[in-house]
Amino acid sequence: MKDEGIATILSNETKAEHRKLMSSSVKNRWLKNGLVFFLAMVLGFLALIAQTFYKPMEHYDAPLVPVIATAMNGSGGDPETFLWFAVAGLFLGFFTRMPAPIVGLGTVVIFPLIAMAEATVDPTTHKLIPFECVFYAAFGASAMLGCGITQMLHSFVSWLRHR
Repeated sequence: MKDEGIATILSNETKAEHRKLMSSSVKNRWLKNGLVFFLAMVLGFLALIAQTFYKPMEHYDAPLVPVIATAMNGSGGDPETFLWFAVAGLFLGFFTRMPAPIVGLGTVVIFPLIAMAEATVDPTTHKLIPFECVFYAAFGASAMLGCGITQMLHSFVSWLRHR
């Protein structure tokens, strides 16, 4: 009987340590994923406005973030913009094992929010928000594709190493 009691006590202590380790591991994963998602938002913003740094474009006014209006109206549909988002996805794919759709969403989640905030400040702007959201979804798909390619390459290299 005493042996069973000691085993139960040890088992409970082990379970408590296991729970403690698991909770810290979950916290670290949430923190890491949150940082990656934030980095995805920053890279998505930079991917959209990148062409404004090296291409001459007409300046467009917007109530809150005029650089986004300039980028969308000046080069929003250019293949180069999609390439910048794919590069952002490729870069993010190296640092995370998050699903590629989440990374793609992270690169564009800020844009509809900014568009809605600008429409709230000035109702005459963003009359075509649904069409803007289609562009944002296409940009996110481009980043998702880039991230997916990187993750597949990483898995393939890992598979080759362990063969």
